[in-house]
Amino acid sequence: MARSASPVASAAGSALITRLRRFIELNPAEILNLQALAQPLRKAAPNEYLMTDGQAGSTAVLMHQGWAITHRTLEDGRRQILDFVIPGDFCDPCVFVTPVAGFTLTTVTHCSWTPVAGSALLDLITESPRIGTMLWWLEAQEQCLLRDHLLAIGRMNAEERLARLICELWTRLRNVELDIADGFEWPVNQEVIADATGLSVVHVNRTLRRLEREGIIHRSNHIYHIDDRARLRRIAHMDRTATSLTRLDPDIAARLRRSR
Repeated sequence: MARSASPVASAAGSALITRLRRFIELNPAEILNLQALAQPLRKAAPNEYLMTDGQAGSTAVLMHQGWAITHRTLEDGRRQILDFVIPGDFCDPCVFVTPVAGFTLTTVTHCSWTPVAGSALLDLITESPRIGTMLWWLEAQEQCLLRDHLLAIGRMNAEERLARLICELWTRLRNVELDIADGFEWPVNQEVIADATGLSVVHVNRTLRRLEREGIIHRSNHIYHIDDRARLRRIAHMDRTATSLTRLDPDIAARLRRSR
């Protein structure tokens, strides 16, 4: 039975710690450092801006609970959603080298989050190079996901785009909420999905219905149940195009273990 992603990580920093622990063992000092990085805890209601495109500053956003989106919008209102932000995600951890935001970050649900100064990140990386490597790896994953989104929007059909996005979100949520089994809560409307996939709302609706008719998924309110994961992955070309979201390079992992 799918569970909501919303309750993930009520304790500050726990989603990020859970995410990292799937790939590397953290020592007690690193856990304390990550918990300290996740303070102070702030709350946001739906449809609040946490960052705005072109905003000057040197502050990243660490998400603890809830959903948000990163997006760019043209002057005529056309919007492209770049990514969905879930618990454990670090938005723009490279703020100390790119101090102007390149996107708008808007909450979708009630969220808890922490603003993280670039200076605090630099201090943490200096004190713990292992954490610096982990943050570098998280940022590399984000870049791979952006490339996958570009490939999907540029070359995949509607069914492939939606299958890929559902597979990606399901995998990412499993990295921070280990008991998700056959699906997840996706608390967005079809307009948001359309802006993420470059499709019209009508096309999104028709494609989701087709995936349901074919027995690949079914929906109940905002719960997306995955009934045929193998077929969903094949449609999404996940084995060929998606970056690994479930493992760290073995050589890097071995070096990090030796440096504990």
